[in-house]
Amino acid sequence: MTAAEDGTVGPYALLEEIGRGSTATVYRARPTGGGADVALKLLRPDLALVESAVTMFADEARIAARITHPNVVRVLGTGEHQGTPYIVQELVEGLSLGELQTRAQERARRIELGTLLAVLAQAAEGLHAAHETRDALGAPSNIVHRDVKPHNVLSGLDGRVRVVDFGVAAARDRSTRTATGATKGTLAYLAPEQILSPREVDRRADIWALGVMAFEAITGQRLFFDKMEGVTIWNVVHREIPALPADGSVPEAVTQVVSRCLSRSREQRPASAAAVAEVLESEAAALGSGGLEPIARLTRELA
Repeated sequence: MTAAEDGTVGPYALLEEIGRGSTATVYRARPTGGGADVALKLLRPDLALVESAVTMFADEARIAARITHPNVVRVLGTGEHQGTPYIVQELVEGLSLGELQTRAQERARRIELGTLLAVLAQAAEGLHAAHETRDALGAPSNIVHRDVKPHNVLSGLDGRVRVVDFGVAAARDRSTRTATGATKGTLAYLAPEQILSPREVDRRADIWALGVMAFEAITGQRLFFDKMEGVTIWNVVHREIPALPADGSVPEAVTQVVSRCLSRSREQRPASAAAVAEVLESEAAALGSGGLEPIARLTRELA
């Protein structure tokens, strides 16, 4: 019987599976001694026997726990059950940005531009907090998420947006290192340098991914994705990047900041995710979507 099959993991009762990735499964769980539900991320039992996988999982917990910000999912603790490590995180009741877009499309519903900008602005705030995180001695942690995508941006029923999943994040003191030539992340959202020079990635790769998410959310069209991975890679590195609509439907400030995020020259991108958030927040407010309520309302209606 595995840790997941016996109904409990450490002092937590597993209630339902809420997510599954290549290395771990996420459950809604409840403390057996009482208390609020949490999200429990459990490493796959077979990977619990692989030292590098266990170390990488521990890196994820340690890096994410260091980031304290309302727009990043909080790590509440870690543990091990029957030899399998797990991470306990705050449970976000809501939908990912990807789920919001999919459900809106299924219902032939258009998400207001201001609300999309507000979601993206909060995601940018969370990423900036990660980028600016320092260790216990005050030294920069140099955290780069490296897998920014709609699935990893959670929109809560409370209107708060949180960035999640630092499983492949880079950090100055990470124990596990990417092998030479290896690429981490989801191809359609990778910055060109993540493909061409993965050892030289910094926070500007996450800013590129913000630009990809913004372009796709605003237009409803994929930017680089193709069913063939090789074509997706070619698109990221070489495809001419189209501009956002110039018909007045998108504020000029948004068009400019998204275009800068999508510059293949890292030096031309915004200096920080906070700079991106500032523009998106301002334009969301101008469109009547400031604050948490528009996001909360949208999430409740589509959940």
